[in-house]
Amino acid sequence: MLAVFLRVVYAWYRHRALEEGHEDARCGSVTFVQRFGKAVNVNPHLHALMPDGVFVKGPGGAPVFVPAPSLTDVDVQRISETTAERVVRMLQRRGLLEQDAADALRQDEPLLAFLAAASIQGTVASGERSRQRVRRRPVDPQEGIQGGPLCFSFRGSSLHASTRIADGQPSPKPTSATGSNVCAGT
Repeated sequence: MLAVFLRVVYAWYRHRALEEGHEDARCGSVTFVQRFGKAVNVNPHLHALMPDGVFVKGPGGAPVFVPAPSLTDVDVQRISETTAERVVRMLQRRGLLEQDAADALRQDEPLLAFLAAASIQGTVASGERSRQRVRRRPVDPQEGIQGGPLCFSFRGSSLHASTRIADGQPSPKPTSATGSNVCAGT
């Protein structure tokens, strides 16, 4: 899923670079996989820190950074929708979205599977409130939802690209949307 996401984002950056006359542009990023949400629930997601631009060959072949034009809400929506659609297609091709597929985790580690399912479904796993719903954020509709400036959610995937770190500026405190431009999601 990360490879799909990065291909979509890198394509956006390379396309903008081509519009500015820069051929053979290269992108880069660092990604952190976070396996839990704010409530320490199972919520695997990615945080990617990206330079807000591309690298091109400069004099003597040394890389030169070329800033990208600012992202718009429409750009973030298109990146999010394209990523979600491609991830769903990839999972379908690999047979991972089949309704009747065997659940290896449930067969091999039933307790872990039960706890993970309760966390993902938003239910209490044990105790007197077992199987009761936990208060959760609403799931985004299939048509997507604008979650603020440069933030968009679509088909269970979200992209937050609203935090920027300028040169020489200290990193902000971690939030749900971190990075420069940060694309977190999937």
